[in-house]
Amino acid sequence: MSTQLILDGVSSHTSALGNRQTRAVCGEVTLGGSNPTVVDTGLTRVLGASACLKAAVTPGDDPVLVTVDYSPALEGVLHIYAWKHNGSDPTLTASTNNTAGVAWTAFGLKPLSAPRTDPPETR
Repeated sequence: MSTQLILDGVSSHTSALGNRQTRAVCGEVTLGGSNPTVVDTGLTRVLGASACLKAAVTPGDDPVLVTVDYSPALEGVLHIYAWKHNGSDPTLTASTNNTAGVAWTAFGLKPLSAPRTDPPETR
């Protein structure tokens, strides 16, 4: 399950993307047990993101680290990868944990809303 907090704003720059409205979103997700854990941000394009383990205690050997991937091809989706080691070998491998919580944040382009077609008097 993923929860989200949404903060709206307007970008202050003009680039190849134009002067588009941006949105910051954040939430929590439970790892799925295999890489990646997929999060739909609700954005049309992610421009930046981060993720971290959500815990008040020291992590054990699984997971020890999370990383996040996004690209225009993913169209607003984050891929969160969790990593573990076996305790004696520091080489990281894919986590199999399906109970750890991950907090994530992302910012990017907000969806363009379709114009309303219902008459004003019915709103």
